[in-house]
Parts: sequence; structure tokens; C-alpha cells
Amino acid sequence: VAARLNDDGLTVDPHAIQGAIVSDNAQSVFVIYFTWPDPEQLPYIADAIRLMIDKGLKLVPKEVDVWLDAGVPETVLETNRYLLASDTGEEQAIRLNNGVKIVPPVFIHPDAEVAASVIGPHTIIGAGCQISYSKIENSIVEAGALIETSQLRDSLIGERSRVIGARGKLDLADDSTVEAC
Repeated sequence: VAARLNDDGLTVDPHAIQGAIVSDNAQSVFVIYFTWPDPEQLPYIADAIRLMIDKGLKLVPKEVDVWLDAGVPETVLETNRYLLASDTGEEQAIRLNNGVKIVPPVFIHPDAEVAASVIGPHTIIGAGCQISYSKIENSIVEAGALIETSQLRDSLIGERSRVIGARGKLDLADDSTVEAC
């Protein structure tokens, strides 16, 4: 949305539009928060969202009984814990290799490959991820990430990121690389 608004010549404060994607095994939720000082510019935001809908984004209104903040990494992970704990209990079709231990609640995308690792609790592994010889807990690993010989907790790993030999807490943007020496 911010990129579309910038293309239209509107200067967008980095904190004016914040979004988060939170997933459980039943659905992914994309949440957008707006803090906008000029109400006359709101139609531009609506136009940007309309373009995303035209490109296939599906919006479904849903009543919630709890406020799930996702403004900073800690609250994104807290929201993730809540959603995973609220899971419907449906079984997942996960391709797991030998030596994998799952500590629920977790969600592992069916296209992810996990080998010789411990996953969970409160962890989401996105589509196309490759995880091996690692322990990951209370974390979100986005699509296409590769994690090897690492021990991660309380981490957000962006799409297509590579993490090799890391320990502790990471907050990585898309296409990042972290390799321990």
C-alpha cells in the first residue's frame, strides 16, 4: 500500500501504515493498521487496497473477541502464540524426515521440508522452507527460508532468508543472510 501511495506522489510516514501476516493451519490473516493525519487522503489508501484486491487479495470481515496487536516483533510473536493456541486441531499433512520432533502448537506448511530438527512450540514454518539440524521455537519463518544448524527462539525470519549456524533471537528482513563464523 505504501509503495502505491508513494507512486502517486504522497509522502508516507514509515509508521503510518503497518501490516502483519499471521497464520495458523486454517488461514492466513493480513492485518493493516492506519495512522493517517489527513482524512482527505484516505481515498488514495482505498484505491491502493482496491488494486491489491484486483490482483487477487481476498478480504473477509471477521468479528474478533480480542485485540491482537502486531506493531512490533514481540507483539507479532504474541499474536502468533494466541492464534496457534486457538487452533482447530486439524491434522497437518507435513513432509517430515527422520529425526524431527514437533512440540505443539505449530504450523508447518505442506511444502516445507524439515529434517533432523525440533520445531515448536508456537512456531510457523512457511511454504518452501528448508529446515535441517535446527531447533526453532516461538518463531515465524516465512516462505522460502533456509535454516541449517541453528538454534532460534523468538525470531522473525523473512522470506527467502538464509540462516546457517545462528543461535538466539533474530529479526530478519526478506532475502537476508546470517552465517555464523
